[in-house]
Amino acid sequence: MNAMPTIEIAYADGRKQSQVIHAASLVLGTDAKADVRVEGAPELAAAQLLLMLKSNGCWVATAKDANVSASLAGRPFDNGILPFGTELDVGSITLRVLRDTKSRKLSPKQLLLLAAPFAAAFFWLSSDSQGLPRTAAEPPDLFAERSAPGTCHDEARATAFARERMFTADSMEIRYAFDPIEGLRALDVYAEAEACALFAKDVNTSEELRRRRLELERRIDGDFRSWRVRLDRGMAHGDASAILASARAMRTYLTFRPGPYRDWLAVVERQVATSVEKQRRKQ
Repeated sequence: MNAMPTIEIAYADGRKQSQVIHAASLVLGTDAKADVRVEGAPELAAAQLLLMLKSNGCWVATAKDANVSASLAGRPFDNGILPFGTELDVGSITLRVLRDTKSRKLSPKQLLLLAAPFAAAFFWLSSDSQGLPRTAAEPPDLFAERSAPGTCHDEARATAFARERMFTADSMEIRYAFDPIEGLRALDVYAEAEACALFAKDVNTSEELRRRRLELERRIDGDFRSWRVRLDRGMAHGDASAILASARAMRTYLTFRPGPYRDWLAVVERQVATSVEKQRRKQ
């Protein structure tokens, strides 16, 4: 019988934590509800990392609102596939995912080869950014013309349904830290639940749902604006890493808002990625 994959965490004080992975994906963080709870590393976020098991390793992503970033072989790491046994530093902890008890730590040479694609972005010549296309288009409003929420027809079940949908939206809001689309969809679910609560004349529940929806909307809007600032600065300084991360993130936010601005982001991302790949091949 094959052994289950395991996540191992090494703390700065010498402590070690090991946990068998039973799910295809899990969240690591300091929150008590995290699938893998980290204690003694207060610099980490409540939901710091999202891990998803793959046949060739583990896909890892850092929450965009985390205070500390991850590093692979001394290079900044945002997201990607890590072969089993690869060590990833996150704040004061070091973690790795093992396929089984026979998984081995990768050699420094293997780690450097793995980190090379990420490192190339940091050595992109600033002069390359001068040829990037510009656009007069402005980003569309993320929240305009959203679909009308579904209506409830059974008043006796409306309040219960509203609370069920609130729970669903809350779960999606947690996943927003790793996927902007989850946050955008959560807004619709909150709106649907709010409409049902109003239909049932449950004022307290409808007001709470409205509060949560508007709070998430402000958070999403602030994050989107922050990514735009990072994109502008990256283009001004020729920082390929910032440009790629920002363009990809903004395109994701605009998944439900296709148009000239999103098309321009795709062109920028493709051009910078091509330039980075050329630099990597020269190394």
